[in-house]
Amino acid sequence: MVISTFFSDLVLSIVSLAMAYRFKGLNSIPARAGLYAFAIIGISAGLGSLHFLGILTLDPIYRFFVGLAGCVAVPLIGVSFFHFGIKPFTEKLFFLKILGLFVAYLVFVYFFPIPLYGTLVGGIAMLIVIIVSAKKLPSERSGAIYGLIGAVLFIF
Repeated sequence: MVISTFFSDLVLSIVSLAMAYRFKGLNSIPARAGLYAFAIIGISAGLGSLHFLGILTLDPIYRFFVGLAGCVAVPLIGVSFFHFGIKPFTEKLFFLKILGLFVAYLVFVYFFPIPLYGTLVGGIAMLIVIIVSAKKLPSERSGAIYGLIGAVLFIF
């Protein structure tokens, strides 16, 4: 039982699920990407809080969701920023990207493991967030600053 990590994951879960709920009902592609990403992160952190509380019954599901959060949810945040600031997607292409991220997660984590796969796709996603935020800094100052701060905090 690790109480500090339990509380940390519990707060992350509550905040992530609250953010996902804010995106509920919005039809734009960045909002959907945010909904899916924050919901996955929130579920993963909720399972993590149970894990660190000492409830190990759900460990296989917890480990799957931790990988899903790192290899699919975090890149979805990058996909959202890419759509918003670099090149818009069609809805069909957006869902193909989600499918591609999920299949790549299964392949490169379970079938042909690449140890740094989650770090690599997360890093690329945060690089996209930094580029788009820097590009949007003159026109949308507060949102761009939040994007830059979030990406830097994620990296460190």
